[in-house]
Amino acid sequence: MKFKEMTEKTAAELQLLEDNLKKELADLYMQIRMGQLAKNHKISHVKKDIARVMTLRVATLQSQKARGVSL
Repeated sequence: MKFKEMTEKTAAELQLLEDNLKKELADLYMQIRMGQLAKNHKISHVKKDIARVMTLRVATLQSQKARGVSL
């Protein structure tokens, strides 16, 4: 998923997306252990997506805090 697409999501959607990506990462690790995953590069893509989501969530929270919006 592109960063631009992530910026259009709400905080709740970002949290859900992060949870889904973490589950996907766990599934990929399980597939590696079972010898079923042929494309190991998917792990790095999912890790980078998780980092993007977390970065965007922190930036959103900081901007809301600076504007004085209650969480």
